[in-house]
Amino acid sequence: INPPIEDFYVTSIRRQPLGILYLISAIRNSDYLISFINGHSSKKKSLPLPKQFQYLKPHMQNKSFPFKNYSHFGMSYQEIKAQIKRLKATVYCVSAMFTPYYEEVITIINIIKELQEEAVIIVGGYHASCYPEFFLNHGVDFVINGEGEETLPLLLAAIDMGNNTSFNVLNTIPNLVFNYNSSVMATTRKKIDNLDSLTPPDLQFLKIRDLKMYNKKVLSLISSRGCPHNCTFCTGKTIWGLGYRTRSIDSIINEIDVAINKYDISILNFEDDNIFAY
Repeated sequence: INPPIEDFYVTSIRRQPLGILYLISAIRNSDYLISFINGHSSKKKSLPLPKQFQYLKPHMQNKSFPFKNYSHFGMSYQEIKAQIKRLKATVYCVSAMFTPYYEEVITIINIIKELQEEAVIIVGGYHASCYPEFFLNHGVDFVINGEGEETLPLLLAAIDMGNNTSFNVLNTIPNLVFNYNSSVMATTRKKIDNLDSLTPPDLQFLKIRDLKMYNKKVLSLISSRGCPHNCTFCTGKTIWGLGYRTRSIDSIINEIDVAINKYDISILNFEDDNIFAY
C-alpha cells in the first residue's frame, strides 16, 4: 500500500513508488498473490487547515503566497478501506517514507487492524527505518530497516511457517526489526552489493495515470544507491548504509529500452540520492 498524503501541494512523480515496485519484483515469481493499492492517486479534496498550520492563514490570503488550500491527495480512506475489505490479504506491506506523512500511514495501519486483526503488517521506508519502535508500538508486526529486496521474501517464507516461526528463524533475516518477549530486536544490517541482481520495478502494477507528468509518460528510475558522503542531515544512509553503489550502464539501458518499447516513455526521472556523486 502506498498511502495518500495530506499537504499543501503534491507532485505527480510521487505516484511511482520505486521502493514498493522493487519489492513487488522481488516476490513476483513466488507463489504469492500480489495486489497493489496506490493510495496516492490524482484525486484531490480540500481539508480544513490543521491547527499546527493556523499561523499561515493570514499569509494564505496574500496573492503572493503559493498555496491556497490544504488538501488530501489520493484515494479517500473509505476507498482504501473498501479495497482492503475486499482483498482480505494475510500480509500487508505499507510504505512509510516521509516524516510529514506518518499520520496517514498510521491511519492505514488502523484500518487494517480494524478489518483484519490477525493480518501481518510490515512497514518500510525512510521514516520507518528512522523510528521502527514507533511503528511497532502502533500495531506493526515487522519493520524493514533498510533495503528490503532480500528481506521481504525471507520474511514471507518465515510467516508461512505460522506458529513454527521462531526467534532463531527471524534472527537470520537481515534488516528486520520486531518485538520479541517484550523487547525490540534488530537483526544484522545488510546491503545489496550487486544492484544488477535486482529485477527492475514492476510497472505493470501502475495505472496509466501514474506514468503521466506534463502530459507525457515518465519513468522514475535509479542508477545508484547511497552516497559517498556522510552528511549528518541526510537520511540516505539510514536506508542504503554508508558507501555508494552503482548499476551497470547495460542494466540501466535495458530498463529504459523496456520502458520505451512497452510503455512509450518519453521522460526519464532519475531519483538517485546523489546522481552526481563522482
